[in-house]
Amino acid sequence: MQPPPRKVRVTQELKHTHAEQLSRLHIKHQTECELLDDLRTFSQKRAAVERDYAQALQKLASQYLKKEWPDSQTEEQEDHRNMYCVWKAYLEGTIQVAQSRISACDNYKVQVADPAKMVRLQKDQQLRKCIDQLTVVQAELQDSVKELTKSRKKYQEAETMAQAVREKAELDAKSKLSLFQSRSSLQRANVKLKAKRSECNSKATHARNDYLLTLQGANAHQQRYYNTDLMDCIKVLDGRIYEQVKDYLVSLCQTELDSYQTVHNTFNHLLSSSHGVLQEFHQQLFVKKNFMFQQAPDLMFQPSESDTVNQ
Repeated sequence: MQPPPRKVRVTQELKHTHAEQLSRLHIKHQTECELLDDLRTFSQKRAAVERDYAQALQKLASQYLKKEWPDSQTEEQEDHRNMYCVWKAYLEGTIQVAQSRISACDNYKVQVADPAKMVRLQKDQQLRKCIDQLTVVQAELQDSVKELTKSRKKYQEAETMAQAVREKAELDAKSKLSLFQSRSSLQRANVKLKAKRSECNSKATHARNDYLLTLQGANAHQQRYYNTDLMDCIKVLDGRIYEQVKDYLVSLCQTELDSYQTVHNTFNHLLSSSHGVLQEFHQQLFVKKNFMFQQAPDLMFQPSESDTVNQ
């Protein structure tokens, strides 16, 4: 058979609960701070990656943009039928998109990385303030439960004594007249016993009332702790963390969408231009610029000098 579970004192159990609450609050705080740190470092590294990529892309497109194509100069510089003009527009669009990416890098720092760092520092301050206040409140509640334990002990002792006196009185009432005691002595003993029983009952009643009042006070104290003090502490610890993280996530997503919107608008227009490249246009342009491919004049009749027919 297993031994019965050891009875744990209420005060010890309360201290254990309070210590566990403080531990969980520290874990909650640490987890939220790790999220803020991840948002901050991710934004910093993402900005660096985007900047390096955009600058490299801008440099690459600029190198190819320097080249002059012989057929890129037309009467209409943005002639969508000309593949050289479309190629040039594509390079210019790439540079434009790269520049927009460089500009977007500032959003990662200004809207996420810097604010997240400040919130991280504020949360550390909020934790110290929160834990200090909660420790004081927990100590007050523990003192209240200690008083309850003392009151309960006094009540149990008084009730045990009163019960013993009641049982003795009942036993004496049922016993027969002793051969060695007179009726008068028994009556005097009975009067003393009744007086003692009345006194013990009064003390037990007083101890019970005191215990009930202390119990009511401890329960009210505990209800306030869980419904008000503990919730206020959690609110102080949280601060505006959820709203702030929401703003950071919205900013990250909006920056992505704005970047892709610029890419979409730029290259969607270039996509239409690419579809407009025509072979006939380039053939006509080539023939126009190179007269040797143009229609030669008709050959003329060249008569001999002795021939009378000269036409």
